[in-house]
Amino acid sequence: MRPADIDHRYKYHPSNTPDAITAHETVRGGALGFAHLINTHVPDGADKNLAFNALDDVLFRANSGIARGGRPDLCSPRIRTKTCGLDEANDG
Repeated sequence: MRPADIDHRYKYHPSNTPDAITAHETVRGGALGFAHLINTHVPDGADKNLAFNALDDVLFRANSGIARGGRPDLCSPRIRTKTCGLDEANDG
């Protein structure tokens, strides 16, 4: 990975435009609403805890996408694509 890509991936990306601020607030509001639905309709237990953990991950990744400007990370270890020279039969 190029140093510039590492910097872009791990440095702070403030919401400095009205559109980005609105996008963060909208996504956060949607996650909050869904969290309340989960809390209301899913019985307490391991599955409910996992649902909240998954929602935390969704919110983090959505906000990260907004903050990073939607820049594609096609070579993420979790996303194997031919664009990266990888396929499912080859872990690279």
